[in-house]
Parts: sequence; structure tokens; C-alpha cells
Amino acid sequence: MAVGWQTAVWQGALTGEARFVEFVFVCGWCDTECVVWGEPVMSWWTQKYRVDDFDCWNCGTACTPHEPPWTEAD
Repeated sequence: MAVGWQTAVWQGALTGEARFVEFVFVCGWCDTECVVWGEPVMSWWTQKYRVDDFDCWNCGTACTPHEPPWTEAD
């Protein structure tokens, strides 16, 4: 039987192996795409992620992610 991604995330959370997801954001200063880790935030009814402020890899400027929904990196 196949395990859904939500079940796999929950199992990972229970074993200490939570699934991080990469999201793509565009720097507001230099328009460069930045890939940022999203940390899973568990709840009983939905799967959510938290993304903190990050520094652009190209220009070094501090960036704040926009409100979800976010685009997952390939």
C-alpha cells in the first residue's frame, strides 16, 4: 500500500525525521531566484511550513518571504 506524503511527514515527525521542503523566492532587490528551506509545522488538520527571513545568495540582501502559497523548487 502506498503511503501518502502527509502520512510520510507525520511518520518522519514522530521519528525525528521531519520532511523539509525547498521553496523558490525571488529577491526583491536583484530579481534572482533563491531556494529556501521550509521547516514543517505540524498540526492535526493540515501540513504547513515556516520560512524565515533569508539572505539572497547573489546580492547578500536580507529578504522576507511573501505570504503563502509558495512555489516548490524542482
